[in-house]
Amino acid sequence: MNAPELEFRTRLASWIARRVRSRVDAEDVLQTVLLRLHEADAGAAPASTPAWLRSVARRAIVDLHRARARAPAGLAQELEPAAPEPEERSELAGCLAPLLAGLDPDERELLERVDVLGASQRELARELGLSESGLKSRVQRARGRLRQALLASCVVERDTQGRPSGAASCRGACAPSASDCADTGCGPSSA
Repeated sequence: MNAPELEFRTRLASWIARRVRSRVDAEDVLQTVLLRLHEADAGAAPASTPAWLRSVARRAIVDLHRARARAPAGLAQELEPAAPEPEERSELAGCLAPLLAGLDPDERELLERVDVLGASQRELARELGLSESGLKSRVQRARGRLRQALLASCVVERDTQGRPSGAASCRGACAPSASDCADTGCGPSSA
């Protein structure tokens, strides 16, 4: 492949990647486009090959989305990550409890009320005299601090989107099992 072809292939791959969900999907679409280019008759090649390739790429992306929409529900469920087992959730909860206690009291109260007790953010904002968006921002900042503390203090298995899933255990000076986090002072309050 010469330099202009390689440059166009790179630009086309980038163009496709902006229009699909994952890198794997982008690579599949790119391979489909290149296959169609290879299958095209040399005599029937369009005057503007780059424009023709983008047109083929658009159709391949549409085909990808249609195929996803028609996929049986059972297949979609098989592809989703499994929910963590109850004992894995309790290990993670064992790590979260001391970390939550180490947060600023206002942040801890927000997270306990919203995430643990399930309070409505709209009602809580009214109760605290805040705008709903202001409260949501505070909750997100508090979740971010809790997440940073968790990742700094514990080893947590994560799914493809970075959400905790699976087993958790404490790092370094912490106890060997996550449920012992509270006993060892693991977390931001011990730092």
